Amino acid sequence: MKLSGHETHALSPGVSVKHYTVVDLLGCDHQGCLYRAECNDTDSSVMLYEYLPAGLAARSGDAVQALPGKAEALARAVAGYATRLRAAGLVGHPALPTLDDIWTDNATVYAVGPWRPGRSLLTELASPGGNGMAVVTSPLDSAQLTTWARTVCDALSALHQHGLFHLNLSPAMIRVLESGELQLPLIGSTIFSQDAPAWIAPEQHPLNPKPVGCGSWTDTYQLSALIHQWMTGQMPPAVMSRWEGAPLERLAELGEVYAVELQVATRKGLAMHASARPQSPEKWLQLAGLPDRRELPRYDSDAIGFDAGHRRYPAASAVQAEKEPDTGPASLPASRPMELGTGHQPLPANVQERLDRLEKRKDAEKPVWMWAFVLMAVVTLMVAIVVRP
Repeated sequence: MKLSGHETHALSPGVSVKHYTVVDLLGCDHQGCLYRAECNDTDSSVMLYEYLPAGLAARSGDAVQALPGKAEALARAVAGYATRLRAAGLVGHPALPTLDDIWTDNATVYAVGPWRPGRSLLTELASPGGNGMAVVTSPLDSAQLTTWARTVCDALSALHQHGLFHLNLSPAMIRVLESGELQLPLIGSTIFSQDAPAWIAPEQHPLNPKPVGCGSWTDTYQLSALIHQWMTGQMPPAVMSRWEGAPLERLAELGEVYAVELQVATRKGLAMHASARPQSPEKWLQLAGLPDRRELPRYDSDAIGFDAGHRRYPAASAVQAEKEPDTGPASLPASRPMELGTGHQPLPANVQERLDRLEKRKDAEKPVWMWAFVLMAVVTLMVAIVVRP
């Protein structure tokens, strides 16, 4: 099978990075490469990620080298990306990769996480008519698409709760674990080359004549591009083509294969103007007609003693991420923190009862200023009675 341009820049099997040895390549995109590697100290398998932004750097031997005139920009991108990775690693959502180590070396960022056996979703869905790069895929059935759409939205919401945006829902880097669950790629950055992939939002394209900051609306576009591929077998037209007037023809051909609400949400999510899209995964789900069934509650687990399996959702104050230098325009709403307890399956009864008790106690408590006001009123009345002639 012919390798893509990104795969030809990947590290070869046998190359060592820190105390890890590359075994094989799992996937590549415009942001970096994902490998299965062996830890030389424990002989155990790990997931190894290498940051390699196509717009700033290229392979130079076993290291990464800045493109001409891009040395300072690459250094800033590496520093900012390492900070965002550390913050995202604390979120702890089951669909997001868990990271055990993050470091900078060879002019780039590396990250290591536990090895979770699985397969590439893009390769798994590749149809016989593909071109060797698995761009053409077989459409998903409605039930599976709905399940995975909820999973992606839930993971995005977990990131948004902590002021983080994914920005890199690369189809080539999504994996299906042996359990059947999805594992999303590591979060990305805003750096893309002019040869940008079809799934990025218009505000991420370097040639955008009207630059707009990235935000939750960017993740909504990428989510919709992913759903477009799952429904039609192909990505929507690239941003450059859509600027030239290319329509979303394949969505119009679906007919009654998928629910009308799902098609509407996907089309609106692919709006070229950021303000015209659903501004959050929750809004996208509502527009798609997918009920919120609650999967895992996201609140301060230490405050109420809830432990979601082997990991906890940290309090929002535990993650202080470095924001991207560009922010959304004033006309676009800021990404709002998720409400307590949102997700996609019913909360355990004991946890729901605790939340209800907390809410009732909160309603019953009177603010301090109210008691102070009452006390002042009583004192004033008493003084008026005493000094009354």
